[in-house]
Amino acid sequence: MKLTRTRLLGCLSLLSLVSCIDEIGLDSTDFKKILVVESTLTNAYEQHEVRLSNTYPLDQTGPSYESNATVEIRDDQAQVYTFQALDSGRYVSDVAFAAQADRTYQLHIELTNGQQYTSSPTTLTSVTQLDQVRVDMESYEDEQQFVIKVDSYDPTGMAQYYRYEYEETYQIVAPYWSAYEASIVSDVAPFRVDSILKTRQDRVCYATRISNEIIQTETTSLAEDRVQQFPVRRLSVNDTKVGHRYSILVKQYVQSAEANAYLQSLQKFSQNGNLFSQIQAGFLKGNIQAVQGDNQVVGFFEVSSVQRKRLFFNYRDFIVDGRPPYFTECNPQAPLLIDPEGSSPLIAQINSGRFVFYKTNMMRNENAPGPYLMVDKACGDCTTYGSNIKPSFWVD
Repeated sequence: MKLTRTRLLGCLSLLSLVSCIDEIGLDSTDFKKILVVESTLTNAYEQHEVRLSNTYPLDQTGPSYESNATVEIRDDQAQVYTFQALDSGRYVSDVAFAAQADRTYQLHIELTNGQQYTSSPTTLTSVTQLDQVRVDMESYEDEQQFVIKVDSYDPTGMAQYYRYEYEETYQIVAPYWSAYEASIVSDVAPFRVDSILKTRQDRVCYATRISNEIIQTETTSLAEDRVQQFPVRRLSVNDTKVGHRYSILVKQYVQSAEANAYLQSLQKFSQNGNLFSQIQAGFLKGNIQAVQGDNQVVGFFEVSSVQRKRLFFNYRDFIVDGRPPYFTECNPQAPLLIDPEGSSPLIAQINSGRFVFYKTNMMRNENAPGPYLMVDKACGDCTTYGSNIKPSFWVD
């Protein structure tokens, strides 16, 4: 079950507008802004994060974020963990800590306008091992895909509800890379451009993307609390991200029944083509509420155990010929060093910053008359799409 975070916030905005299936006016002046809280505390020893934003009307493109709020997580033994505001409504704990099985936790929020919110007391879910993350190539909806699957098993039968997130990191290899670059020696007549050895590595880069989907499964109807071959991520074999070496870090969260049901409700809203006519929505209530008054809030404070596993695979592990198409089309061209009007198209290209040197033009012709073949920067410089610094976890 998947729901993107962008669609989730949009869905929440719709929910705040919908109270019945009668005709509803969409005048944004009638819109009521509601706080949206995203927070999951886990048993991983790390700095944890809380996100605060607001629902937004249909005539806006995205949410506003709550800044300078006071955010704390407190346990039942009077331990208080404070959070500092970063960017875009993100709050990160001042210290690293891990949720303990014998503690109860509550999230506390105070906005700059004095409004206060708190969650219900919440305990850590049971810990379940993430046994395996693997990749298979299979046909799905008339397309060959790489499917990332997970296996998990809880012999106690206490888990039952699971949520997944992933971080994918992929290798980018510039298809028209050169160890040389064009250097302008003279930008006035007589023009001169030389090729010189590069001083930085821009052939192989790495990019990381974080999932923005809600991915859930459950084992309540099964004889065992066992997750088998559950697909967490699907990628077309023609996706550029899998063209060389690909890695995915899968995170498995054990949810409470309440947290699972809350996100399932959001999923039901998102699956309906017309929320206004098909659902008598009312207001979707989580486990966070205003301390005083009737200020509405959307969100669920989860305290979940988490397990992580990383997987690597190469395109060549499965497909021996060819590569997926690159991010952009690459068409080398050879502009003149000097044209009949006395200007230099080659130097103009170099100065634009949009093109880079590929190689010496050994076969000049009417369509490629210049001394050097030049390509779009994205085709010869991988830093257009990623970082040339190899991640610390990367294994070649």
